[in-house]
Amino acid sequence: MYNNLGQDEDLAVQLDNVVKESKPAYWRGNQTKENIIKQAVNTVLKDVDEVERIFEIIKQQQEY
Repeated sequence: MYNNLGQDEDLAVQLDNVVKESKPAYWRGNQTKENIIKQAVNTVLKDVDEVERIFEIIKQQQEY
């Protein structure tokens, strides 16, 4: 995520924490559960377009 956030370490750590704290089990492919994560990410980014862009990256990360 660091490289996709302008190498902003603080922002990357914030997003990592928010995703780990908000993600429900078996969230991939479940629109309702994915929306929970998107809402949490939006509390940090406050930009719907950026949330969608970053969420696609989050979906590809196995640690989530």
